[in-house]
Amino acid sequence: MASQIAVITGAGSGIGRAAALALGRAGFDIALLGRDRWRLDETARDLTRHGVRCLAIEQDVAEPTGMQAAAARIEDELGPIAVWANCAGATVIGQTAVLAPEDIRRATEVTYLGSVYGTLAALNVMRRRGQGTIINLDLTPALRGLPLQAAESGARAALRGFCASLRPELRHDGDRIRVVMVDLPAINTPRYGWTRNRTGKRLKPYGAVYEPEVAAEAICRAAFGSSYTHSIGLATLLIPLRFQLAPL
Repeated sequence: MASQIAVITGAGSGIGRAAALALGRAGFDIALLGRDRWRLDETARDLTRHGVRCLAIEQDVAEPTGMQAAAARIEDELGPIAVWANCAGATVIGQTAVLAPEDIRRATEVTYLGSVYGTLAALNVMRRRGQGTIINLDLTPALRGLPLQAAESGARAALRGFCASLRPELRHDGDRIRVVMVDLPAINTPRYGWTRNRTGKRLKPYGAVYEPEVAAEAICRAAFGSSYTHSIGLATLLIPLRFQLAPL
């Protein structure tokens, strides 16, 4: 039996890389999407060492035409896409009143529109067969609406609303395509170092921080399960996790 195909955006590092490796171990062949070719190739080498077929595509998720083309290429070269996980994200930290419009725009383009464009690209091919799973990432309730994080909070809230409206449309049309949200706590990824910081102070997460492999396990559960939401640990719903500002 041919392996099923999973697509991971943001697959060069952090949650995306961990999800690609986890789904590869679970038996999927993997398509890797991201902006950094070197990191994508590193992930691809790790997968191929374990006998996983993979295809690395350098692609900015904020470009809708490129995302559609990537989906078509994956179907041509690997096979029918069964799972699509939108793991790419970007944000800026700082008081909303002093954030530059271009910072908010880029965070929205990658985190919200990048996930929307990935979802649309997946739907375009999955609806030919009437089945598949699309996975998007959200924040746990404890992380939603925190100060200094308006850009990400807004993008995640928009994505949450988008998915909530999409699900009944798919049910109405008779498609067996699940749109799943995985609610994440603070995750230890290189993104902490890459995030645009407009506070003038060093950022560090406060409270429990999980490794990317924990998020990848939740994404695997979402791929194989039947629920529309997955959360990591009861503690993530009860303990507020915030950014602390530390002296530079």
